[in-house]
Amino acid sequence: MVRIHSRRPIRWGKTRGSGDWAPSSFTSGRAIDAQARLHDPDNIVKLRAALTVALLTAACGDNFSGAPGLFTGGSGGASATTSTTSTTSDGVGGASSTNTMSTATGGKACAACAPPVPNGWSGPALRISGDEAANGCPGPVIDHGYNVAAPSAQCTCTCLPACSKPTAKQYGVNAGCGGVATKTIELGYGCSDATIDFMLGASFAVTTSTIGMCPARTSKDVGPVVLGVLVALCTQTPTEGSCDAGTCMDAYPLGESAALCIYQPGAVDCPEAYPLREQLAHKLEEVTDTRSCAACSCGPPGAGGCKGKASGYSGKTCGGAGLGEAPIDGSCNTSLGGTLQSVKTTLQGPTCEPAGGEPTGSADVSAMGFTVCCAK
Repeated sequence: MVRIHSRRPIRWGKTRGSGDWAPSSFTSGRAIDAQARLHDPDNIVKLRAALTVALLTAACGDNFSGAPGLFTGGSGGASATTSTTSTTSDGVGGASSTNTMSTATGGKACAACAPPVPNGWSGPALRISGDEAANGCPGPVIDHGYNVAAPSAQCTCTCLPACSKPTAKQYGVNAGCGGVATKTIELGYGCSDATIDFMLGASFAVTTSTIGMCPARTSKDVGPVVLGVLVALCTQTPTEGSCDAGTCMDAYPLGESAALCIYQPGAVDCPEAYPLREQLAHKLEEVTDTRSCAACSCGPPGAGGCKGKASGYSGKTCGGAGLGEAPIDGSCNTSLGGTLQSVKTTLQGPTCEPAGGEPTGSADVSAMGFTVCCAK
């Protein structure tokens, strides 16, 4: 991330009596003193002599760099640029970043070089967050919002045994399990809510069989969308200075959250020059949440038969009092009786390897929110 050099603002203005741009601190002091020295008759004579020497020396091929400057620090000679590089590990996305400061001759420092802004984007803007954003921008504010935090859905795939749904058949009282069943009830996998009346003392049998595939189950946990850290986008002013590419931006005395960024309404991808992405919203209603899980699947089943048990309950969702258990193996018994509100089946049989269940979707801002992309 491009870091904003933490120093006092450099304000640029024209020096009185001159067409050159210079820092306003010079305009108020040293520049005025220099103007007086320029109008001094002795200095005018010295300057003419120096210029004459420069022209003669240049004609003779000497490496002359210009007459001695009458301003402290001088301004003669060719323009030059130096570069200073610093590295930090704090910023948008938590990535390590490098900030290159370019300095032009004469003490004109480029606090930060902003890459060119692609078509369709606005900026560069100064991004600040947290307490710095709460305290307000150093200049005019463009917009503000809250960082959208929405982790991907947590998805789990499981494969039930390769067994059919159990079936319960009821026969008459003291009739054993022979003859024609008086009632046939299909039970589900796991817990099923169903009102089932088993005649007290009646015989019944619960059966299942192997099938050629394992039923797949997908469970998902989608956490809430949270509007997190306050972020402000502030007007950033281009200023005079030297950059290898892009625009030299003004400096403000800001903290570690400062970065040069571009922005656009809605949810969009970031360009290469501004790769650090975040979405900002003013309120939760500006976020559309489509997070979910892909369907799960199961591989081929192994060998073996199916069996298990069925448990009856007096309440829904397999709650309340237990009303007995029966094996799921086709054996005849009279262990369940009364009115069941739910039944839980537990099966054992051939197993399969689960697959799929990848997280899908995202939580994205609408056109009322915006995407912010920051330079490294």
